[in-house]
Amino acid sequence: MAPVLGDGASDYGVLYRWGFIDTKGSMILPCKYSKAGDFSEGVARVKYEGKWGFINKSGTPVISFIYDDASDFSDGLAQVRIKRNWGFIDKKGTEIVRTVPLETAIERNTSQTSTTSSERQTPANSSIFNRPGQVSIGFSPAIYVEKGLFMFGLCGKMRVGIAKPIRLEGAFTYNFPKTITLYGINVKTSMWDVSLNMQTIVTKGDIFLLYPLIGLRVSGLKVSAFGENASDTFFGMNFGAGFDVKLSKVVLFNLEPKYMLSFIGGSVGSGFTVSAGLIFRFK
Repeated sequence: MAPVLGDGASDYGVLYRWGFIDTKGSMILPCKYSKAGDFSEGVARVKYEGKWGFINKSGTPVISFIYDDASDFSDGLAQVRIKRNWGFIDKKGTEIVRTVPLETAIERNTSQTSTTSSERQTPANSSIFNRPGQVSIGFSPAIYVEKGLFMFGLCGKMRVGIAKPIRLEGAFTYNFPKTITLYGINVKTSMWDVSLNMQTIVTKGDIFLLYPLIGLRVSGLKVSAFGENASDTFFGMNFGAGFDVKLSKVVLFNLEPKYMLSFIGGSVGSGFTVSAGLIFRFK
């Protein structure tokens, strides 16, 4: 569908208005809008009776006509303006990011939207880089340290946004084999780790994000000496924090240190790991 300028109905005779046609040139939506944009992500911005709103392909308003200016949707967000105040909304009309503090009260047409003004307030820790359902993947080198052991590895991560301040991250880390001397004996050691961590965003903004984390892990340890191999699997917990820095529209730099507890038999061990690399988000 594409916007087209045509003759619209008017009490004063012919009045040119915008409507929409299909690829064959057939009129799909009547010419009744004073301005119109292209359909993007299933909706189009249109101006009706002096205000901008959004309609779907059947012409049904999906976001109220309350805005003084609006842009097309991209990556699930559209930039909108009410008076002097710019911000971003999602496809439900919920305000995600407000770039200018409110200076005046805003009158909303509640008959056109079920979203309340309290739901439109920007959460203190919201971000367009952590929306519910947002999926990201990442790869990074990692360092693991514990008493008498220092290992390098690679870490792969996958994140899923659960709520605006909360996301889950699954991670797999493989630490390359390292030979250490233990009681005068050369021992070759390697280790893998699978973690599921909950991260809570504690900062507001879309350039820098800070989060604490807590999670569970399963680790495997392989030891080789005198031509014999032994392996063990054990459970543990992660405690730590990290931060993301926006490098581009879809790329973040991530640094994440974690303190790791390990429950082996009846004893408790501990270690420390740091990963630093890139995160790529999907639209």
